[in-house]
Amino acid sequence: MRTGIDRNALALTNQAAYVGRSKAIWIDQRSDSYTENGSFWYPYKTIPPAVSSLGSGVNSLMLMPGSYDLGGTGITIPAAGFSLIGFDVNNTTITSSVDTLSGTSVTGNILFQDITLATSGAYSAIKINGISATKNLTLARVILSAPATGYGGWFKDLPNSAGSYVNAVLGGSIGRLYFENASPILHGMNAQIIGATNAFEIKNTNGGFINDMAIIGTQAKSLVVDNSGGIIIRSVEAQAPPGYSGSNNLIELINNSTIQASDLSTTYNGSGKALYVESGSTIQWITVEGDRADFDIQGTKDLKIYDDDIKNSSAISGTAVKDALDNVSEAQNLKAIVTLVGATPNQSDFSSWSVGNYGHGVGTDSSIWWVYKDGASSIKSYQLT
Repeated sequence: MRTGIDRNALALTNQAAYVGRSKAIWIDQRSDSYTENGSFWYPYKTIPPAVSSLGSGVNSLMLMPGSYDLGGTGITIPAAGFSLIGFDVNNTTITSSVDTLSGTSVTGNILFQDITLATSGAYSAIKINGISATKNLTLARVILSAPATGYGGWFKDLPNSAGSYVNAVLGGSIGRLYFENASPILHGMNAQIIGATNAFEIKNTNGGFINDMAIIGTQAKSLVVDNSGGIIIRSVEAQAPPGYSGSNNLIELINNSTIQASDLSTTYNGSGKALYVESGSTIQWITVEGDRADFDIQGTKDLKIYDDDIKNSSAISGTAVKDALDNVSEAQNLKAIVTLVGATPNQSDFSSWSVGNYGHGVGTDSSIWWVYKDGASSIKSYQLT
Protein backbone atom coordinates (compact mmCIF):
# COMPACT_ATOMS: atom_id res chain seq x y z
CA MET A 1 0.00 0.00 0.00
CA ARG A 2 1.43 3.34 -1.05
CA THR A 3 0.86 5.95 1.63
CA GLY A 4 3.08 8.59 0.07
CA ILE A 5 6.38 9.92 1.26
CA ASP A 6 7.11 10.81 4.89
CA ARG A 7 5.51 14.24 5.13
CA ASN A 8 7.08 15.08 8.47
CA ALA A 9 10.53 14.32 7.07
CA LEU A 10 9.79 16.21 3.87
CA ALA A 11 8.94 19.36 5.78
CA LEU A 12 12.48 19.33 7.22
CA THR A 13 14.31 18.87 3.91
CA ASN A 14 15.41 21.31 1.23
CA GLN A 15 11.92 20.88 -0.24
CA ALA A 16 10.56 23.04 2.57
CA ALA A 17 9.69 25.86 0.19
CA TYR A 18 7.79 23.34 -1.92
CA VAL A 19 5.93 22.09 1.13
CA GLY A 20 5.25 25.52 2.55
CA ARG A 21 3.61 27.03 -0.53
CA SER A 22 0.44 28.71 0.67
CA LYS A 23 -2.96 28.45 -0.96
CA ALA A 24 -2.08 25.22 -2.78
CA ILE A 25 -3.97 22.07 -3.61
CA TRP A 26 -1.97 18.86 -3.21
CA ILE A 27 -2.04 15.66 -5.29
CA ASP A 28 -0.41 12.35 -4.42
CA GLN A 29 -1.05 8.86 -5.83
CA ARG A 30 -1.52 7.28 -2.43
CA SER A 31 -3.43 4.02 -2.00
CA ASP A 32 -4.34 4.31 1.68
CA SER A 33 -7.84 5.25 2.72
CA TYR A 34 -8.71 8.75 3.92
CA THR A 35 -11.02 11.65 3.08
CA GLU A 36 -9.38 13.66 0.32
CA ASN A 37 -9.49 17.43 0.71
CA GLY A 38 -6.44 18.60 -1.24
CA SER A 39 -4.40 19.51 1.81
CA PHE A 40 -0.76 18.56 2.27
CA TRP A 41 -1.77 15.84 4.73
CA TYR A 42 -4.86 14.58 2.84
CA PRO A 43 -4.12 15.21 -0.84
CA TYR A 44 -6.26 14.34 -3.82
CA LYS A 45 -5.15 11.12 -5.49
CA THR A 46 -5.90 12.22 -9.06
CA ILE A 47 -5.66 15.52 -10.92
CA PRO A 48 -9.26 16.22 -12.13
CA PRO A 49 -10.81 16.87 -8.68
CA ALA A 50 -7.81 19.03 -7.78
CA VAL A 51 -8.34 21.20 -10.87
CA SER A 52 -12.04 21.50 -10.01
CA SER A 53 -11.05 22.83 -6.58
CA LEU A 54 -9.08 25.79 -7.94
CA GLY A 55 -10.54 29.20 -7.28
CA SER A 56 -11.34 31.50 -4.35
CA GLY A 57 -7.72 32.60 -4.13
CA VAL A 58 -6.31 29.07 -4.48
CA ASN A 59 -4.39 28.89 -7.77
CA SER A 60 -1.57 26.34 -7.28
CA LEU A 61 -1.45 22.58 -7.82
CA MET A 62 1.39 20.74 -6.09
CA LEU A 63 2.21 17.21 -7.28
CA MET A 64 4.07 14.58 -5.30
CA PRO A 65 6.34 12.24 -7.32
CA GLY A 66 4.53 9.97 -9.73
CA SER A 67 3.25 9.44 -13.27
CA TYR A 68 -0.20 10.91 -13.72
CA ASP A 69 -1.98 9.62 -16.84
CA LEU A 70 -4.99 11.70 -17.88
CA GLY A 71 -5.91 9.38 -20.76
CA GLY A 72 -8.06 11.16 -23.33
CA THR A 73 -8.89 14.11 -21.07
CA GLY A 74 -6.41 16.95 -20.73
CA ILE A 75 -6.30 19.82 -18.27
CA THR A 76 -7.97 23.10 -19.23
CA ILE A 77 -5.96 25.97 -17.78
CA PRO A 78 -8.23 28.28 -15.77
CA ALA A 79 -8.78 31.64 -17.46
CA ALA A 80 -7.36 33.38 -14.39
CA GLY A 81 -4.10 31.43 -14.73
CA PHE A 82 -2.52 29.03 -12.26
CA SER A 83 0.67 27.29 -11.12
CA LEU A 84 1.46 23.60 -11.60
CA ILE A 85 4.50 22.50 -9.61
CA GLY A 86 6.01 19.03 -9.44
CA PHE A 87 8.36 17.52 -6.90
CA ASP A 88 11.14 17.36 -9.51
CA VAL A 89 11.32 17.19 -13.28
CA ASN A 90 12.59 13.60 -13.44
CA ASN A 91 10.05 12.06 -11.08
CA THR A 92 6.82 13.97 -11.71
CA THR A 93 5.07 13.40 -15.06
CA ILE A 94 1.66 14.22 -16.49
CA THR A 95 0.70 12.59 -19.78
CA SER A 96 -2.35 12.29 -22.00
CA SER A 97 -3.33 11.28 -25.52
CA VAL A 98 -4.66 14.79 -26.28
CA ASP A 99 -3.47 18.34 -25.46
CA THR A 100 -2.21 17.66 -21.96
CA LEU A 101 -2.55 21.29 -20.83
CA SER A 102 -4.36 23.90 -22.88
CA GLY A 103 -5.62 27.41 -22.35
CA THR A 104 -7.32 30.12 -24.42
CA SER A 105 -7.49 33.87 -23.69
CA VAL A 106 -5.87 33.47 -20.28
CA THR A 107 -5.99 36.63 -18.15
CA GLY A 108 -3.45 35.67 -15.47
CA ASN A 109 0.10 34.40 -15.16
CA ILE A 110 0.88 30.71 -15.75
CA LEU A 111 3.72 28.78 -14.09
CA PHE A 112 4.88 25.21 -14.73
CA GLN A 113 7.83 24.09 -12.61
CA ASP A 114 9.86 20.92 -11.94
CA ILE A 115 7.67 18.67 -14.05
CA THR A 116 7.55 16.62 -17.25
CA LEU A 117 4.51 17.20 -19.47
CA ALA A 118 3.86 14.75 -22.30
CA THR A 119 1.37 13.85 -24.99
CA SER A 120 1.24 10.54 -26.82
CA GLY A 121 -0.77 11.79 -29.80
CA ALA A 122 -0.61 14.38 -32.56
CA TYR A 123 -1.34 17.07 -30.00
CA SER A 124 0.65 19.35 -27.67
CA ALA A 125 2.06 18.81 -24.21
CA ILE A 126 1.21 22.52 -23.67
CA LYS A 127 -1.01 24.61 -25.94
CA ILE A 128 -1.66 28.27 -25.14
CA ASN A 129 -3.71 30.45 -27.48
CA GLY A 130 -3.72 33.96 -26.07
CA ILE A 131 -2.72 35.60 -22.79
CA SER A 132 -3.50 39.08 -21.50
CA ALA A 133 -1.06 41.97 -21.82
CA THR A 134 1.72 42.00 -19.19
CA LYS A 135 0.98 38.39 -18.18
CA ASN A 136 3.55 35.65 -18.73
CA LEU A 137 3.86 31.95 -19.22
CA THR A 138 6.84 30.66 -17.22
CA LEU A 139 8.33 27.17 -17.44
CA ALA A 140 11.05 26.44 -14.90
CA ARG A 141 12.97 23.17 -15.21
CA VAL A 142 10.38 21.55 -17.45
CA ILE A 143 10.53 18.76 -20.04
CA LEU A 144 7.93 18.82 -22.83
CA SER A 145 7.59 15.47 -24.56
CA ALA A 146 5.70 14.70 -27.78
CA PRO A 147 5.96 12.36 -30.77
CA ALA A 148 7.13 13.64 -34.16
CA THR A 149 3.56 14.45 -35.19
CA GLY A 150 2.86 16.50 -32.05
CA TYR A 151 4.28 19.53 -30.26
CA GLY A 152 6.09 19.86 -26.99
CA GLY A 153 4.80 23.42 -26.87
CA TRP A 154 2.42 25.41 -29.10
CA PHE A 155 2.13 29.09 -28.24
CA LYS A 156 0.22 31.89 -29.96
CA ASP A 157 -0.54 35.51 -29.10
CA LEU A 158 1.83 36.14 -26.20
CA PRO A 159 3.53 39.19 -27.75
CA ASN A 160 6.31 41.03 -25.97
CA SER A 161 4.93 44.29 -27.36
CA ALA A 162 2.13 43.76 -24.86
CA GLY A 163 4.57 42.77 -22.11
CA SER A 164 3.96 39.03 -22.40
CA TYR A 165 6.66 36.38 -22.89
CA VAL A 166 7.16 32.66 -22.78
CA ASN A 167 9.94 32.33 -20.19
CA ALA A 168 11.34 28.81 -20.07
CA VAL A 169 14.21 26.76 -18.69
CA LEU A 170 13.96 23.48 -20.55
CA GLY A 171 15.81 20.19 -20.20
CA GLY A 172 15.93 16.73 -21.70
CA SER A 173 14.29 15.77 -24.97
CA ILE A 174 11.70 18.34 -26.04
CA GLY A 175 9.04 17.90 -28.72
CA ARG A 176 8.53 20.44 -31.51
CA LEU A 177 8.09 24.08 -30.48
CA TYR A 178 5.84 26.56 -32.30
CA PHE A 179 5.65 30.27 -31.51
CA GLU A 180 3.31 32.64 -33.37
CA ASN A 181 3.11 36.23 -32.18
CA ALA A 182 4.63 34.79 -29.01
CA SER A 183 8.06 35.88 -27.82
CA PRO A 184 10.25 33.06 -26.47
CA ILE A 185 12.90 33.50 -23.79
CA LEU A 186 14.32 29.99 -23.68
CA HIS A 187 17.32 28.63 -21.77
CA GLY A 188 18.35 25.02 -22.27
CA MET A 189 19.67 22.59 -19.67
CA ASN A 190 21.32 20.37 -22.28
CA ALA A 191 17.93 20.42 -23.97
CA GLN A 192 17.34 18.85 -27.38
CA ILE A 193 14.40 20.11 -29.42
CA ILE A 194 13.43 17.26 -31.76
CA GLY A 195 10.90 17.14 -34.60
CA ALA A 196 10.57 15.76 -38.11
CA THR A 197 10.50 19.19 -39.81
CA ASN A 198 10.05 22.69 -38.39
CA ALA A 199 11.38 21.38 -35.10
CA PHE A 200 11.49 24.96 -33.83
CA GLU A 201 9.31 27.48 -35.68
CA ILE A 202 8.94 31.19 -34.89
CA LYS A 203 6.33 33.08 -36.90
CA ASN A 204 4.98 36.67 -36.87
CA THR A 205 6.95 37.40 -33.71
CA ASN A 206 8.88 40.46 -32.52
CA GLY A 207 11.67 39.71 -30.08
CA GLY A 208 13.00 36.57 -28.47
CA PHE A 209 16.07 34.94 -26.92
CA ILE A 210 17.13 31.31 -27.47
CA ASN A 211 20.13 30.00 -25.57
CA ASP A 212 22.10 26.80 -25.04
CA MET A 213 20.29 23.98 -26.83
CA ALA A 214 20.42 21.64 -29.80
CA ILE A 215 17.62 21.78 -32.36
CA ILE A 216 17.28 18.58 -34.37
CA GLY A 217 15.13 18.23 -37.47
CA THR A 218 15.05 14.56 -38.37
CA GLN A 219 14.01 15.64 -41.88
CA ALA A 220 15.99 18.92 -41.61
CA LYS A 221 14.27 22.31 -41.20
CA SER A 222 15.38 22.34 -37.61
CA LEU A 223 14.88 26.10 -37.18
CA VAL A 224 12.47 28.20 -39.25
CA VAL A 225 12.09 31.94 -38.59
CA ASP A 226 9.16 33.37 -40.58
CA ASN A 227 8.22 37.07 -40.71
CA SER A 228 9.89 37.65 -37.34
CA GLY A 229 12.52 40.07 -36.05
CA GLY A 230 14.70 40.74 -33.07
CA ILE A 231 15.41 37.06 -32.41
CA ILE A 232 18.72 36.55 -30.55
CA ILE A 233 20.34 33.13 -30.70
CA ARG A 234 23.22 32.13 -28.41
CA SER A 235 25.06 28.79 -28.18
CA VAL A 236 22.66 26.82 -30.35
CA GLU A 237 23.46 23.86 -32.59
CA ALA A 238 21.11 23.05 -35.47
CA GLN A 239 21.35 19.45 -36.62
CA ALA A 240 20.02 16.94 -39.09
CA PRO A 241 20.86 13.25 -38.52
CA PRO A 242 24.03 12.00 -40.28
CA GLY A 243 21.93 9.80 -42.58
CA TYR A 244 19.74 12.64 -43.85
CA SER A 245 20.37 13.30 -47.57
CA GLY A 246 17.22 15.17 -48.58
CA SER A 247 16.84 18.69 -49.98
CA ASN A 248 15.20 20.46 -47.04
CA ASN A 249 17.28 23.32 -45.68
CA LEU A 250 18.48 23.12 -42.09
CA ILE A 251 17.91 26.74 -40.97
CA GLU A 252 15.60 29.12 -42.84
CA LEU A 253 15.04 32.85 -42.48
CA ILE A 254 12.09 33.83 -44.63
CA ASN A 255 9.59 36.66 -45.15
CA ASN A 256 11.74 39.59 -43.99
CA SER A 257 13.00 37.95 -40.82
CA THR A 258 16.00 39.11 -38.77
CA ILE A 259 18.09 37.16 -36.26
CA GLN A 260 21.30 37.90 -34.40
CA ALA A 261 23.40 34.78 -33.93
CA SER A 262 26.35 34.11 -31.64
CA ASP A 263 27.91 30.64 -31.45
CA LEU A 264 25.39 29.19 -33.87
CA SER A 265 26.69 25.94 -35.36
CA THR A 266 25.32 23.56 -37.96
CA THR A 267 25.60 19.82 -38.62
CA TYR A 268 24.13 18.94 -42.00
CA ASN A 269 24.78 16.45 -44.83
CA GLY A 270 21.69 17.07 -46.96
CA SER A 271 21.54 18.42 -50.50
CA GLY A 272 19.89 21.69 -49.46
CA LYS A 273 21.51 24.48 -47.46
CA ALA A 274 22.62 24.45 -43.84
CA LEU A 275 21.66 28.13 -43.64
CA TYR A 276 19.22 29.79 -46.05
CA VAL A 277 18.51 33.50 -45.75
CA GLU A 278 15.81 34.56 -48.18
CA SER A 279 16.06 37.88 -50.00
CA GLY A 280 14.68 40.56 -47.69
CA SER A 281 15.76 38.72 -44.52
CA THR A 282 18.86 39.50 -42.46
CA ILE A 283 21.30 37.53 -40.32
CA GLN A 284 23.51 39.50 -37.95
CA TRP A 285 26.24 37.18 -36.81
CA ILE A 286 29.01 37.32 -34.29
CA THR A 287 30.14 33.71 -34.64
CA VAL A 288 28.48 31.20 -36.95
CA GLU A 289 30.25 27.88 -37.38
CA GLY A 290 29.67 25.42 -40.19
CA ASP A 291 30.59 24.70 -43.77
CA ARG A 292 30.20 28.11 -45.42
CA ALA A 293 29.71 26.40 -48.78
CA ASP A 294 26.39 25.22 -47.39
CA PHE A 295 25.19 28.76 -46.69
CA ASP A 296 22.87 30.49 -49.17
CA ILE A 297 22.45 34.09 -48.06
CA GLN A 298 20.31 35.96 -50.56
CA GLY A 299 19.32 38.55 -47.97
CA THR A 300 21.62 40.71 -45.84
CA LYS A 301 24.53 39.42 -43.80
CA ASP A 302 25.63 41.85 -41.13
CA LEU A 303 28.54 41.13 -38.80
CA LYS A 304 28.54 42.91 -35.46
CA ILE A 305 31.71 42.71 -33.39
CA TYR A 306 31.48 43.59 -29.70
CA ASP A 307 34.63 42.97 -27.69
CA ASP A 308 34.94 39.63 -29.44
CA ASP A 309 37.37 37.52 -31.41
CA ILE A 310 37.59 36.69 -35.08
CA LYS A 311 39.18 33.28 -35.00
CA ASN A 312 41.40 31.89 -37.74
CA SER A 313 39.84 28.42 -37.77
CA SER A 314 38.46 25.98 -40.28
CA ALA A 315 34.99 27.31 -39.49
CA ILE A 316 35.90 30.97 -40.10
CA SER A 317 38.75 31.52 -42.49
CA GLY A 318 39.75 32.94 -45.83
CA THR A 319 37.07 34.44 -48.01
CA ALA A 320 34.34 33.40 -45.55
CA VAL A 321 35.78 35.92 -43.10
CA LYS A 322 36.20 38.49 -45.84
CA ASP A 323 32.61 38.05 -47.00
CA ALA A 324 31.38 38.55 -43.45
CA LEU A 325 33.62 41.53 -42.79
CA ASP A 326 32.40 43.16 -45.97
CA ASN A 327 29.14 43.62 -44.09
CA VAL A 328 30.42 44.82 -40.72
CA SER A 329 28.03 47.38 -39.26
CA GLU A 330 29.69 48.08 -35.91
CA ALA A 331 32.99 47.24 -34.22
CA GLN A 332 34.06 47.79 -30.63
CA ASN A 333 37.22 46.59 -28.86
CA LEU A 334 38.04 44.28 -31.72
CA LYS A 335 40.47 41.46 -31.06
CA ALA A 336 41.56 39.27 -33.95
CA ILE A 337 43.35 35.95 -33.84
CA VAL A 338 44.72 35.69 -37.35
CA THR A 339 48.22 34.69 -38.46
CA LEU A 340 50.33 37.65 -39.63
CA VAL A 341 52.13 36.51 -42.77
CA GLY A 342 52.77 37.96 -46.19
CA ALA A 343 53.17 41.59 -47.17
CA THR A 344 51.26 44.08 -45.03
CA PRO A 345 49.12 46.78 -46.61
CA ASN A 346 50.56 50.24 -46.98
CA GLN A 347 49.34 51.94 -43.82
CA SER A 348 49.59 55.38 -45.39
CA ASP A 349 46.58 54.36 -47.49
CA PHE A 350 44.53 54.58 -44.28
CA SER A 351 46.07 57.68 -42.69
CA SER A 352 42.87 59.69 -43.09
CA TRP A 353 40.76 57.19 -41.18
CA SER A 354 39.06 58.12 -37.93
CA VAL A 355 39.24 55.93 -34.84
CA GLY A 356 36.90 52.97 -35.28
CA ASN A 357 37.03 52.91 -39.08
CA TYR A 358 37.52 49.46 -40.60
CA GLY A 359 37.71 47.84 -43.98
CA HIS A 360 39.93 45.84 -46.29
CA GLY A 361 43.41 46.39 -47.58
CA VAL A 362 45.31 44.57 -50.30
CA GLY A 363 48.91 43.57 -49.68
CA THR A 364 51.69 43.83 -52.25
CA ASP A 365 51.28 40.11 -52.93
CA SER A 366 47.51 40.54 -53.49
CA SER A 367 46.72 39.11 -50.06
CA ILE A 368 43.52 40.34 -48.42
CA TRP A 369 43.79 42.08 -45.06
CA TRP A 370 41.34 43.23 -42.42
CA VAL A 371 42.31 46.75 -41.39
CA TYR A 372 41.06 48.56 -38.29
CA LYS A 373 41.95 51.86 -36.62
CA ASP A 374 41.81 51.26 -32.88
CA GLY A 375 41.35 53.51 -29.88
CA ALA A 376 45.06 54.27 -29.81
CA SER A 377 44.70 55.83 -33.25
CA SER A 378 46.97 53.21 -34.79
CA ILE A 379 46.28 50.94 -37.73
CA LYS A 380 45.92 47.22 -37.04
CA SER A 381 46.26 44.79 -39.94
CA TYR A 382 45.35 41.10 -40.01
CA GLN A 383 45.73 38.82 -42.99
CA LEU A 384 42.61 36.99 -44.16
CA THR A 385 43.87 35.25 -47.30
